[in-house]
Amino acid sequence: MSGLSLVQVSFERGNHRILQDINLDIGDGQLLGIIGPNGAGKSTLIKLLGGYHQPSQGQCTLDGNPLQNIKGEQRAKRIAYLPQSSQVEFPYSVSEVVS
Repeated sequence: MSGLSLVQVSFERGNHRILQDINLDIGDGQLLGIIGPNGAGKSTLIKLLGGYHQPSQGQCTLDGNPLQNIKGEQRAKRIAYLPQSSQVEFPYSVSEVVS
């Protein structure tokens, strides 16, 4: 499959299982929204999809290649993350940027 895949992925932190047996295929160009209650594992899933966390079990792949084998720069060319809100400090005015 072309795109991002999770196969039988589980994630644990300490003795706490956050995600269990997740299977997911996201094709090239496909958009995905993740919703759920607080503590459901949404942020953990996003971090697994981006290659920031390694699964406790299972495998995360991009075009069939394990995410941990793909350099961050190459992952960034293929995977985008848009948070609900962000606190990016930008200390410049518009006139400073365009001048």
